[in-house]
Amino acid sequence: IYQSHNLFNPYLGYGTFVMPAIIMVIIQQTMLIGIGMIGGTWREFGLYHKLCPAGRRRMSTLPIVLGRGLVYALIYAVTCTYILGLHYKLFHFPMNGATGAVTLFMAAYLAACIAMGIAVSTLFRYRENSLLLLLWTSIPVLMLSGVSYPREGIPDWLFNLGQLFPSSHGVNGFIRIQSMGASIPEVFAEIKWLVILTVVYGGLACIGIHQVIRREQRQLRDRTLENEK
Repeated sequence: IYQSHNLFNPYLGYGTFVMPAIIMVIIQQTMLIGIGMIGGTWREFGLYHKLCPAGRRRMSTLPIVLGRGLVYALIYAVTCTYILGLHYKLFHFPMNGATGAVTLFMAAYLAACIAMGIAVSTLFRYRENSLLLLLWTSIPVLMLSGVSYPREGIPDWLFNLGQLFPSSHGVNGFIRIQSMGASIPEVFAEIKWLVILTVVYGGLACIGIHQVIRREQRQLRDRTLENEK
């Protein structure tokens, strides 16, 4: 007579195993699409230049990125609270991680996703572009994370490409914390990469917003000169 205890997948189901990864991808993709639609709307109607006070030629775009990021973080803090609280309990997903560890890791993950979303949003000229270009990437992003598809079956160059997405590090770290009960030191490598991505994409977001504001101000100045003539 023997007894077996399944530590990390008590129901031995594929859904219980893969759903935490899918949830992390959903958080990233919905954030990218939503922020991208906002950026496309601003670009379509020429609203970026209003972020710069009148009469000021030079302005740091870092406060703009930080302000937008704080708003998006507050919105998704409510979403993550629902998902990791009510949703997990409702569907009986494994919850072996400490609350503090999950909160800290999700804060780093949201920061990376928000920075990437703001950086990407400066590339869209119309609000529909975000939905058309980013929606189809959900399945490839999930597969590149190495959860739904074996890591050994992914070419090295393709796997390295997937490391540019916060979800690749977020999925791995989140499953280790929430499903396997890992501590913060045990997922320090994932947190480190999320911080690096936050800094890199945050810098690109500042550069992108600066370029868009300068372009809109130049176009506005040209239209003003034409009207005066």
